[in-house]
Amino acid sequence: MQQAFRFRLYPSAMQIIKLRQNIGGARFMWNALVADEMVQYKADQNSPLPNGKKHKRLTYTQIKKLQGNEWLSKVDSLALANVSQKYRMARKRFFNWLNKRNGPKVGMPKLHKKWSSKWSYSTNNQPATADIYHGSIRLDATNKHLTLPKIGGIRVKLHRQLERDWHISTATVTEEKSGKWYITLLVEVGCIPEWPKTGSIIGVDLGLARFLTTSDFEIIKRVRFIKSAESKLKQAQRKLSRRRAMAKKLNKPLAQSKNYQKQRVLVARIHEKIKNQRLDFLNKISTRLVKNHDIIGYENLSPRNMRQNRKLAKAITDVGWTSFLLKLQYKAEWYGKKVIGVSAAYTTQMDYETGEVAAKPLNVRSYTNSIGSTVDRDLNAALNIRDRALATLQ
Repeated sequence: MQQAFRFRLYPSAMQIIKLRQNIGGARFMWNALVADEMVQYKADQNSPLPNGKKHKRLTYTQIKKLQGNEWLSKVDSLALANVSQKYRMARKRFFNWLNKRNGPKVGMPKLHKKWSSKWSYSTNNQPATADIYHGSIRLDATNKHLTLPKIGGIRVKLHRQLERDWHISTATVTEEKSGKWYITLLVEVGCIPEWPKTGSIIGVDLGLARFLTTSDFEIIKRVRFIKSAESKLKQAQRKLSRRRAMAKKLNKPLAQSKNYQKQRVLVARIHEKIKNQRLDFLNKISTRLVKNHDIIGYENLSPRNMRQNRKLAKAITDVGWTSFLLKLQYKAEWYGKKVIGVSAAYTTQMDYETGEVAAKPLNVRSYTNSIGSTVDRDLNAALNIRDRALATLQ
């Protein structure tokens, strides 16, 4: 089984130059493949070849050999190969969708702009069977430096010890907008021991008033991550806007405006703190649920559609339902538990005790049913979700 581990990197000034060269090379290769596709696709439409043949597309090795691209020889070759593979997969998804026209719309791969695209690249370990202290991606004996192709040993902070017999498959290096560097290692860890069975089966109702309510009436309050930092964020963003306006007034490119760049990093670090707080919260809750329960039912929500409501869009984005459910699913798979999605239809409107269906406005948090019981809205939904999850197993 493979697991991903993300660690902080502390590259030197010279290593930062080399890392950015790899990132720039990966972006250049992607854009070259996209640009070539645009030209050849237009040629296929305007001057088609006989017998349904297509004009040949350039490969990444051919692009490397073009005049003016000699500098790509200094870039990690596996980073360029990974870009090519990623592009081919994206292109294939687009044409599959174009031919079938079913499922969510898939767009043609687009050009990546330098300042708006993610600054990262991926490389592979050679050989893939090497342990964590051998291969092209390896730790040193002190576990304080990580060697990468074309870069050398970079200082790394391991917040978790990796086992010697594990195998590093790939490494993705990322420079965040906050200026911090991270590496994500995809590691073959073998079999993960399953957690002990508890015999517990629950349904989980996700919400905005409460983050979640379980069918055994455990309530986890929603943490308002954006709201807690909103005042500081607004102040920092206003200052960033003023510095952008000043740079524009002086006809100075933003990349050369030191005051603008300092403030941009400050804003990015506030966003990063919000993101990290949310991830920490979601990881702790998902781990606890998977550890304490064998079967967890949840309702299949559509956050993308729900965000069309402008009044709720920010709250839905902040609460992180999609990320939480993904964590539940992969942790359950790792540790031998089950997570089951059920239809969200009438989980709230149908009374658990009587089976009666009645519309309930969002402001109604509890009600009295036809047999005189006082029912909590979220607990009622969680109980219905639990029963539907159980029904799928029978």
